[in-house]
Amino acid sequence: MSTIPLSTLLKMDKPHFSSVDGLITVDFDKHELVRIAKIVPEENQKELRLPLILLTKEIGYVEPCKPVGTRLENILLQKLLKLTKVPFEKYAEVEEKELTSISMLRRRRFNTICKVLPETSTI
Repeated sequence: MSTIPLSTLLKMDKPHFSSVDGLITVDFDKHELVRIAKIVPEENQKELRLPLILLTKEIGYVEPCKPVGTRLENILLQKLLKLTKVPFEKYAEVEEKELTSISMLRRRRFNTICKVLPETSTI
């Protein structure tokens, strides 16, 4: 598994996650998680898994991206990017949208909740 539930992250003093395969390592910003918890209803926080995984076609190229995950993660991403106003209660009905820009996540100070893959190699 390459993600962890939001509810688990909120309980940690220093939220951190590393996947078994080593592809995902994230030190989450606690303030970002609290801001997300205000957006996501409590009953969905156990199902919502972070980080949001975004796949790109080329290494080091962050746009356009394809989100990987459930519709719940997809609606959170759409809400953070201000692409939908649909309430979370109707997340199953939300259609997935192609993401042509994720730069708004950084402008809105959501820097630790997503992971863009593949990353540039450090080798």
